[in-house]
Amino acid sequence: MKKRYILIVLLFWLIACNDGGSVSGTATDTENTIAGVIQKTDGSVASGASVRMLAKTVPTLNQSSVSSNRPYLETMTDSMGAFKFDSLLSDTFDLEVRWLLGSALDEVVFLKNLVALGTQKTDLGKIKLKKAAYVKGLFKYDPSGASINLGSHFEIHAEGSSYQTSVLSGDSFTLGMGTSTKSLVIFPADPFMIQKLFESGVSYPDIFQRIDVNVVEGDTLKLDSLVWKYPVQNPNVSSSGRLKGRVIGLDGKPQAWANVRLIDDIYGFGYAMGRGTFNTLNTVTDSLGWWELPFPTAVEDSFRIEVSAYEYGNLVAIGVSEYLDQSVLENKSDTISVSTVLLKEPSSFQGFIKLVSDSSNCTLNSVVLGFKGTSHFVRQITCNDIQMNSLPAGSQELLFYTGDYNVIQVLINGNESMDTFVQMLTVNLPEGESLSQQGITYTPPTKTK
Repeated sequence: MKKRYILIVLLFWLIACNDGGSVSGTATDTENTIAGVIQKTDGSVASGASVRMLAKTVPTLNQSSVSSNRPYLETMTDSMGAFKFDSLLSDTFDLEVRWLLGSALDEVVFLKNLVALGTQKTDLGKIKLKKAAYVKGLFKYDPSGASINLGSHFEIHAEGSSYQTSVLSGDSFTLGMGTSTKSLVIFPADPFMIQKLFESGVSYPDIFQRIDVNVVEGDTLKLDSLVWKYPVQNPNVSSSGRLKGRVIGLDGKPQAWANVRLIDDIYGFGYAMGRGTFNTLNTVTDSLGWWELPFPTAVEDSFRIEVSAYEYGNLVAIGVSEYLDQSVLENKSDTISVSTVLLKEPSSFQGFIKLVSDSSNCTLNSVVLGFKGTSHFVRQITCNDIQMNSLPAGSQELLFYTGDYNVIQVLINGNESMDTFVQMLTVNLPEGESLSQQGITYTPPTKTK
């Protein structure tokens, strides 16, 4: 009996060895180990550092904008700064490392899109940390026009990472993060309230509101205030006519669960006048990438469709349609096909606007700068740096005009020609990269009616 048992065990061993290793090798096998050594900025070992493996999996609709829902594994480095994961959540993953000095975040690193080597051990070698960056400021919730009582408890996340903090309206906050962070994401802390907003027709970008930041290693960015404004929806829509289109993702396949927004305020005047973000018509693509929206009303010129796709709170792709003229809305019973939107990796813009003359008066002039036909506009003092992220790549029209509320109102109501106060520049935003545009000059309006 004992001899027969030995032969059976030997037979199974021979089958496994002669199959070229194909018996094992799934993404969750214990042989798929990930290992490395963490070093501090001074070259010493980082013992006791937290190492977090974040999964790169396709999220569901409810997870697409919630970074806290992203699956992860976590371990700690040993006395030599070494760490090891004995299993994987996905073949491609991100790695986030934190080292605390006392209870404060001191050094960090965030590595994106790492790939495991099949059934082999993946040795990441020595990974050097960088000094953490911080953002601090005062948080405010603006409930103007609110139809749902959201309370005052909110979350602030560093986009694409697991760095986050909770805050109450009216309180100050401090959030540590890595220098790879380009945006903060602010949203209600109560998941039930998030669901109620979505069911009431509010889009995910309007729930998970973003603010671009430019953080520096070892430094603290101080914000005067960080405001989450209640997303009041536009009730002025047509009851019959429909717009219909499709979205194609980065992989060339239909993009499911992408956020679709209609932009009818193509010059951003609503933003400039303090009416909040671009809370117009919005929806989400279905599982085959299709979307539908009702006709807008009161379109003065033309309009455009802007689409964004998220994975666990991280913007991964964005795109815009061609412009549609208001004349296509004349037949209220039509279904208008919108050109297919091809998503691309988001771009960034860095710029510096100066006055055409007398630069000593920089602080006396503010400008609104944005990309025509998108939801991306900012207000800034002339002669200050401008950083804009999460932009649609390709040829875009960069426009800018006075940031003075009263002057804008007078110019618009006085029927001034657009050319007298809106300046425009065509730029080519590189996919997945940043465009630095220096030497932009601004001429303030010299007359109003």
